[in-house]
Amino acid sequence: MSIYTSYDTACRVLRAPRRLLCLPLPEGFKAPVTPASESILAERIGDLLGIATLTSSIHRLGANQWLMAFFHGQTTRHRAATYENGRPGAVTYTPRQVALVVADAANGLLYVSATNRAHSTALLPALNGTLFPNRPIGMPFQAFCFDLNILPILRQNERHPQENHYPWRNLTLKSITWKEAGLNSPISKTVWCADGFEALELQSFIWPRHLLTAGLAFQPEGGRTQFSVDFAHQQSLLRASLSPKTLDGLAALIRLCTHQNTARVQL
Repeated sequence: MSIYTSYDTACRVLRAPRRLLCLPLPEGFKAPVTPASESILAERIGDLLGIATLTSSIHRLGANQWLMAFFHGQTTRHRAATYENGRPGAVTYTPRQVALVVADAANGLLYVSATNRAHSTALLPALNGTLFPNRPIGMPFQAFCFDLNILPILRQNERHPQENHYPWRNLTLKSITWKEAGLNSPISKTVWCADGFEALELQSFIWPRHLLTAGLAFQPEGGRTQFSVDFAHQQSLLRASLSPKTLDGLAALIRLCTHQNTARVQL
């Protein structure tokens, strides 16, 4: 059983882009808003991941949008050289890791992340019977299967909408990676400083057949900052920073890259 404490100060785990497992939000989501429900969820996650001590941090990001972070220490301690008070020294410390669950009930999405990538899938059963009270503990989850081949056929009014049909002002293509045909073929990458969609329109770049990832940038409507997201082709993985400013834009991109949420695989 896990020993856990509740962490009430502002959580900063959303600022850096994270590698996320993206899933459709199952029905019956219930946020852990009481100390008892938070404790049960933390204990279940700790038991599944084999972690003795967790520190939980649960925040409401927006209407029906919740962040649940569970901090824990790495199993091995690290040593770092220092220079203080005019002399060399050293400190030893335990690196912090985090298991992250973001439930975007407003858009019907669930994001899961962990410092240890294998933990992202391993902690899913802990959500049954806790965040989803009506789901049996062993019930599997559905995950998206992104189809990035839809990107080259996006129209101008989808990438730069004149009306509020999409939650962004501009959508640009920043990078792609792909493999050449053949066994043990090399991985290639192209990065655009401006917009790769323009290169596709001018036919100065040909969309590869064996795509691996695509990086996009979008500017939310009414905002000045651009946010980045990297999708993995034919997988349920993306890399992005989650915040109240990015959740609606990410949801719209996920709908595009899953043909309006029809492409799914079972975990």
